[in-house]
Parts: sequence; structure tokens; C-alpha cells
Amino acid sequence: MEPPVGSRPRKRDSSAIPQVGLVSIVTDGFGYAQCAIHTERVEHLRFGDIEASHAWAEGQGDRTLEDWREGHLRYFQSEAAQLGLSFSDDSIVFFEHFGVLSVLGRADP
Repeated sequence: MEPPVGSRPRKRDSSAIPQVGLVSIVTDGFGYAQCAIHTERVEHLRFGDIEASHAWAEGQGDRTLEDWREGHLRYFQSEAAQLGLSFSDDSIVFFEHFGVLSVLGRADP
């Protein structure tokens, strides 16, 4: 099975735009390191061109395109509004495919 993937909007801050070969540390909601990942492939897509296979690969919600679009549209529109921007089906998103290099943390028992 392919590792989890993610999508991120471009931000006007110090957030790294994913590039092949990038090594990142994934943290939990409290900022604790959970794993190290290696970016294997990055797709630059119009939000409106995201397909069901992308939603399934990301693994969130019920893994359907409808659920993915609903949750991500709400999030991306909110993030864009905070930057004084708009977000639509024509906006570009980065869909990052990555492999897990090392598990660093663990969930509490």
C-alpha cells in the first residue's frame, strides 16, 4: 500500500513548499515529532482537478472525493481569507506523495 499523502496550500509565511527529496519532520497537535518523511513526488493541480484516487490515498474522513473536497475547500478558503486571498476550483494545490523514513514518537497507550 502506498504511504499516506497530503495536500497543502501555498502560504505567505515560512512554510516549505514540498519538493522531491525534501525530508520533513511530522509533528502532532502539540508539536512533538512523530515521524520523518521523504517527499517522493509532488503534483501541482487545480483544486477542481483532484480525483477520487487522491482523496482515497490521503486517507482522511470516509476517503471519498466528495468528503475530501468538502473538508479541504472549507479549510483552504478559511486559510486564504486570513491572507486576504480567495480560493476556488482554479486554485493550485500541491499534492505531496511521501514515504516514512523513521517513526520517532508513539501514541500514548
